[in-house]
Amino acid sequence: MTRTKDRLTRSAHRLVTMLGMTCVLLFLSPANVSASETNDAPGHFKPEKQSEEVAKRTLCENEVSTVTNRQRSIVERLKPGEELQGALKRIASEHHIKAGVIATAVGSLSVACLRMAGASETKVFEGPLEIVSVIGTLSDTSMHIHLSACDSTGKSIGGHLMNGSKVYTTIELVILDLSDEWTFERKKDEKTGYLELDPHPTQSMKSDANPQ
Repeated sequence: MTRTKDRLTRSAHRLVTMLGMTCVLLFLSPANVSASETNDAPGHFKPEKQSEEVAKRTLCENEVSTVTNRQRSIVERLKPGEELQGALKRIASEHHIKAGVIATAVGSLSVACLRMAGASETKVFEGPLEIVSVIGTLSDTSMHIHLSACDSTGKSIGGHLMNGSKVYTTIELVILDLSDEWTFERKKDEKTGYLELDPHPTQSMKSDANPQ
């Protein structure tokens, strides 16, 4: 009789323990977390909110990837004797560049032909000259390039690149092509009298700016 009673007592204890654990698990399940706990308690987030955050992060990553994929680089080494402005025109034409920027152009010139600020005539500087920088925009129809260089004494000159500048030993040229995003045209500005940049976004850029 005593053994039967002990067995019943142990069974009852086990049942109570199992019921207690079940209640705890039910209490801790996401379905029973209150809205205030979800919003206020640190470390708790609504599943819906998590989904929104993941969706936003994925969208941003896709946008960055899309912009990156639109750009392409064109790399070429210009050789001794090549005329710089002519080489830029050739490259823009061969690669059908509608909108490009000079990323870098390191090298040297045997002669530099530049138009100085506010001037109309071209000045010729005999080399050898070390190129310090080349910056500007270009397309297969036009370009606007500035160049600076220094001589053997370190004296620097700079100005608007004109026809006649020739490579001395090399020019390592890198052009960033933005043609999938922009078209660079030139339009005469009545105030300056020069053909100034008139950029137009491509249809894909317009679609990105105004998503349906």
